[in-house]
Amino acid sequence: MMKKTILLLAGTVLLASCSDFLTRTPEAAFSSEEYFKNETSLKNYINGFVQKYTPSALDICTGDAYSDICVTPSSTAYLTDYWDADKQTGWSSDSWNMLYNVNWFLAHFRETPNISEETLRHYEGTARFWRAYFYYAKVKTFGNVPWYDKPIDSEDTEALYKSRDDRDLVMTNVLEDLNFACENLSASSEWLGGAQINKYVALAFKSRVCLYEGTFRKYHSVNPSTQQAWNDQSLQGKFIDECIKACEELMASGVFSIATNGNVKTQYRELFTKEAVNRTEVIWAREYSSALNLGHEVTWRFAAGGYGGSYSGSHDFVRMFLNLDGSRHTEEVEDFVTEMTGRDWRLTQIFMGPDYTKTKGGVANVKTAPNMAVSRTGYHVCKFTLDDTAYEASASATNAMPILRYAEVLLNYAEAMWEKGDFSDAVWNKTIRPIRERAGVIGDRPAEADPFLVSYYGITDADALEIRRERAIEMYLEDLRVDDLYRWHQADLLTKDWYGIYVPALNVPFDLNNDGINDICFYTTDKPGNEQGVVYQKIGESYERAANGLIQYKVKDRTWEEKKYVRPIPRSALVVNPGLGQNVLWED
Repeated sequence: MMKKTILLLAGTVLLASCSDFLTRTPEAAFSSEEYFKNETSLKNYINGFVQKYTPSALDICTGDAYSDICVTPSSTAYLTDYWDADKQTGWSSDSWNMLYNVNWFLAHFRETPNISEETLRHYEGTARFWRAYFYYAKVKTFGNVPWYDKPIDSEDTEALYKSRDDRDLVMTNVLEDLNFACENLSASSEWLGGAQINKYVALAFKSRVCLYEGTFRKYHSVNPSTQQAWNDQSLQGKFIDECIKACEELMASGVFSIATNGNVKTQYRELFTKEAVNRTEVIWAREYSSALNLGHEVTWRFAAGGYGGSYSGSHDFVRMFLNLDGSRHTEEVEDFVTEMTGRDWRLTQIFMGPDYTKTKGGVANVKTAPNMAVSRTGYHVCKFTLDDTAYEASASATNAMPILRYAEVLLNYAEAMWEKGDFSDAVWNKTIRPIRERAGVIGDRPAEADPFLVSYYGITDADALEIRRERAIEMYLEDLRVDDLYRWHQADLLTKDWYGIYVPALNVPFDLNNDGINDICFYTTDKPGNEQGVVYQKIGESYERAANGLIQYKVKDRTWEEKKYVRPIPRSALVVNPGLGQNVLWED
């Protein structure tokens, strides 16, 4: 029998590129019999997955760029330019390495001697979690994809050149992997904390995957790859039920809760600005370390004008935030200070408000207005940033970045229960109320739908709209918004106009945050001055001023078509394997 091989580097798995689809030629080879000698070798292999595939800080907090509620100075080419199979990527051998490594492990890990069945099943659960993680991303991108549950030899042309499997089969297998992970991953203290995959990570991720797939099938009447009705109509309800099951198990464990510190003005944002992970709520996080000089560039990206991404909030998103008494904020146009006052405290923990301060040049508590050279709409994101200019020009920030939070589990549960028709006061009080009350908002369940949200989403159910309100606000820029719009069949919102703050007059500098210092001046023809500290922005370039005084931030025209709910199979992949077939609406 041909021995299978793996690559080793410094005690961890070297996840290298391979020469053929789902195969590779090792540079330094060890047989599985030589490698899997004890539990340490199992742990080293699994740590390779953690190190390589845990999303980075920037992956986590910039995944919702180009959405309806995150304004950027340019848009993705997928929305603004002609797109076709020649431009699409994501099917090269490198794109499938993760699957190969997971399947290789699953094929050989039981060769390890003297390991208990319980321990082996934990490691199998970890690997199957990562296989589900891989396929979930692939299905969201391409729809139907080929399912592989074993490593493929380079000589196995039948497997290498197979056609794509139906989404029903792939996602059913993903669910089986997640169920195995949830049932067999350890919940012992050894595996809690850090970046390790454990039972609770699997349950939280399962709730996300199942909510996505169940609601996607509800709001899309056909498989977007084939434009034919779903083969198994029962899977919609099954995925919703499995979401509920995962949420209820995690909620019943009592391990996690909504984190508080006694101060509604700061407790939400502290989840995202501390180096130490708040494990009261955070189930899985990407961690960094000042002691090890291991940092990231998130503050740099959100705070710097040159390198930064200029991520900003939109006026419509700001309108979604409730007043502290739980009432809707119905004013459409207000000056910045009034607009940001007396509202859900997450508003000024997500965006720099009138009282925002930071350390500048070593001087603490310097009142700082939104920087219109960075935040093009005036709604300047501070959710993830450290309040010190020392972090604004290097990858030196060490605040941990949550990947999965208990708040999302509660929101997943609320939505799944609504989809099932079982939403009630009891569900509201377990889910929406504690999230809302952490932000200082009275958490009573409203009896009537918010007309603004009705117009925004085109649905009329009050509970559904409040769930969507909380999801948009609570999970802002945590890499869920675009997925939400996709599954709700509302990705056309990705093309909506972006508006910013109210501008009282053109050609006149004004003070945004009432600190007595002018901050911004929008002008029409000639620059009206050169006041120190003022950002001068000409109307008619990227900006317009609407009749109501709101600034409209303009980017290249964005368009949406039904076919974009899945991406085309790359032409390069079809040349190698025509049997893959193209997603129907992308066919030439």
